[in-house]
Amino acid sequence: MKRPWHLTRLGAGLWLFEPGEGLDPGAAGDTIEAVSAALLQDRATCLYYDARAVAVIDPLYWAWLRQLARACALLGASFVLVHVRPETAYALSRHCPPPPFACAGSVPGSAPR
Repeated sequence: MKRPWHLTRLGAGLWLFEPGEGLDPGAAGDTIEAVSAALLQDRATCLYYDARAVAVIDPLYWAWLRQLARACALLGASFVLVHVRPETAYALSRHCPPPPFACAGSVPGSAPR
């Protein structure tokens, strides 16, 4: 079965997580376990989560992001949400507490898409 997400090693402990259309934040356990295993094996220092394709971050998706960020923290890696759409950022700023993780416009050193 094809995973509804893609995990790419960027180098030197840096990883990029790209969610796909079929990602189910309500069934996050298997995904977090698989991502955690890869990060642990590589002694990762940071996971970048590419939110470019995420149109809406509802409470369920917000909980998924927080859970993945906690897993990263337990492994000693930071979690950075990148490429958040402006309309998504606005909605989050009105309805959610400050995120327990960092946010950035893009992955440092990456070319704009």
